[in-house]
Amino acid sequence: EDRSVLVVDDDPDVAQLLEALLGDLGFRVAVVDNAQAAIEEATRQMPDVLLIDVELPGLSGNAAVFKLRSRGYRGRIVT
Repeated sequence: EDRSVLVVDDDPDVAQLLEALLGDLGFRVAVVDNAQAAIEEATRQMPDVLLIDVELPGLSGNAAVFKLRSRGYRGRIVT
């Protein structure tokens, strides 16, 4: 089964670590570093899981989750 994860974190070390760990577990991993890119990518890709940092520059992770939910995104989200 091909499972996908979108990782959203502005800390490149954290993003790289999550990408490596999840990739090793067999997930197809995409990484973005800001909330606006997360909204665009999650809407386009519809990942099985969205891992999003709450504290992001500009738009917060919580605001991005609210926007995604208001646009009908129903995927799993971990903040």
